[in-house]
Amino acid sequence: MLLRNNQKYQEPLSINNKYNFTDKVCIVLLYYRTFPESPRWLIAKGKTNKCLKVLKQIAKENETSLPDNTMEILKKLERRREKVYGVASLLSNWRLLRNTLLITSSV
Repeated sequence: MLLRNNQKYQEPLSINNKYNFTDKVCIVLLYYRTFPESPRWLIAKGKTNKCLKVLKQIAKENETSLPDNTMEILKKLERRREKVYGVASLLSNWRLLRNTLLITSSV
């Protein structure tokens, strides 16, 4: 008898949680275009002009100004390459392989 009563209360909660999660995903998808890309990511992809535009927008929101040599700094940063790690790097040595297997098997 008690089990049936619990089931009655759990069903509406699970339905509520499903719609609650769906609402949040919809909100993120709707506002996705309004958030600017990360300036660091833009520099890493070689999009210096777009990065400068985003930095100007951020400075405007913060009521500050960018330094005069901002474009020079961005050009220097663009020349530096970040090392990119892929999935294969998780298997590059024994310790990483072991840790990767332990983490993935515990999930």
